[in-house]
Amino acid sequence: MKHLFTLFSIVFILSGITSGAQNVWSLQKCIDYALENNIQIKQQELNTNYYETQLSQAKSNRLPNLNAQIGNDNSFGRSLNLR
Repeated sequence: MKHLFTLFSIVFILSGITSGAQNVWSLQKCIDYALENNIQIKQQELNTNYYETQLSQAKSNRLPNLNAQIGNDNSFGRSLNLR
């Protein structure tokens, strides 16, 4: 019986210590936390960034491309030019 009383006393004291560590949140803090950690909002931000990148790429694709190539071919002696 003495051990049971000691066990309940320890549990009671520890529960009082842990409950004192909790913070009280205001409504504004709750709303800010919800907005920062909302998965749908984060997905929408990623989609917005993706579509902005796609728009930038589409605008860049309208510009003309410039391609160039330089070659050099030398032959000495008795060789056949097969070109």
